Amino acid sequence: MIKNKKIKEFCVAATLSGALMVSLHTTAYAVITDYTIKVNEQIFSYNQNELEKSFLSYKSGEKSRLYEDFRSKLNEGNGFYAFKDDKKGFIPYKTVEKGFLESKYNSKSFNIDEFIESDTCKSVEVQSVNKVNIDEKNEIIIKENISTENKEIKKQEESTSTSSTSSSSSRRIRSSSSSKRNKVIEVKKEEKIVQVEKAEQEKQAQIQRESEVKINQQKEEQKLVAKSDVLIKSEITQTAQKSRRGNYQVTTVMIEGTVQANGVFQVAGERVEVQKGDDYSRVADKIYNKFKNNENWLVEFKYVQAGYKANITFTSKKIREHVNSLVVSGNGIKFKYKNEEHGTLPIAEKAEICTVTVLDTSKSNNTLKIKVSSNVINKTFATLSAKLESGDSKETIAEKISNALRSNANITRYFIVKNHGSQIVLTERIADKLNLKVELI
Repeated sequence: MIKNKKIKEFCVAATLSGALMVSLHTTAYAVITDYTIKVNEQIFSYNQNELEKSFLSYKSGEKSRLYEDFRSKLNEGNGFYAFKDDKKGFIPYKTVEKGFLESKYNSKSFNIDEFIESDTCKSVEVQSVNKVNIDEKNEIIIKENISTENKEIKKQEESTSTSSTSSSSSRRIRSSSSSKRNKVIEVKKEEKIVQVEKAEQEKQAQIQRESEVKINQQKEEQKLVAKSDVLIKSEITQTAQKSRRGNYQVTTVMIEGTVQANGVFQVAGERVEVQKGDDYSRVADKIYNKFKNNENWLVEFKYVQAGYKANITFTSKKIREHVNSLVVSGNGIKFKYKNEEHGTLPIAEKAEICTVTVLDTSKSNNTLKIKVSSNVINKTFATLSAKLESGDSKETIAEKISNALRSNANITRYFIVKNHGSQIVLTERIADKLNLKVELI
């Protein structure tokens, strides 16, 4: 029997960069009904219940085309795109990831149910998704489905209401006198004029608001310059990258049919000669013999196959990118694939690095006030100060800022601080994307 823990681990595969090890199943809150993956601008949607059934079949050694397609798309799309919730619609994966990271850095537990129900969790409008499922023959079928979210439903309701009102008004107009009809037309003309005037007023108001925003931005920039005669530049010099273990490809090839003419099959880079009349089992034997002592692939008869077809299993001896087409069907022989393990190259972990450069010397005695924050998780790590003296060089200022950073417990908890000349380097201890910023306040 497959334990519930295994199913839960499947449900959160690749979620929150492998850090959120809790089930995505919901209870008394919203219910996640579908998982979506974005591949080459196309969005593919998988029903949660159907996907779990296919996963169980996969673990039981049965055919599981839906789960295999899901794993392949998950790898191509580099993770989830969104989760479909039965109340809010499509919740972006990045929104959930941001909520998780924010909870993590605030030392709070993360409950995905409560998070999705919260006002801060916003859905995204998805115009079109490709619904992925299997038919009665256990073959993959993809149907395009136009998403109808609350906004669109409201539009339909408004349209229905407008249509009903229009129909009712028409009956009243037909039953009224011609003088009343003229009055209705005049009222509608006046309403149209009012609407045009209102739209123009709103446009002018928007222009005014945008102008005020620009003025305020200019004032803030002037204030920043006036706060100190020292300027600093903060930039991300290395983005965070989660590590990923490499994976050996394991693919079973089912072989059917009979060779129609003498020829050659290109199998995983090797030439396999076949003769007219060779059946599926003979072709399988020739492939097996060709790959004895092959340095790249281990080929074996892993599964017993009776009837009208044979199968052989290819296991890569080296960690490499997945090979989608080990051999191409033709000449009377049909090859079908079942990917048991998807081949992937390892990815080394990279911590985010923020480099702060002091751009000028100190012209007077003053105190720098500095804020260290992340707009990704909406967190301020520290607000601190450094006393400067007139004539301090860029290198001296960088050293004073570094000392102030090292003296802050919250900074040293999350970052390693070093200074090199006029630069201060903050290296993240955990590889999470923060978009860290060090600025004067």
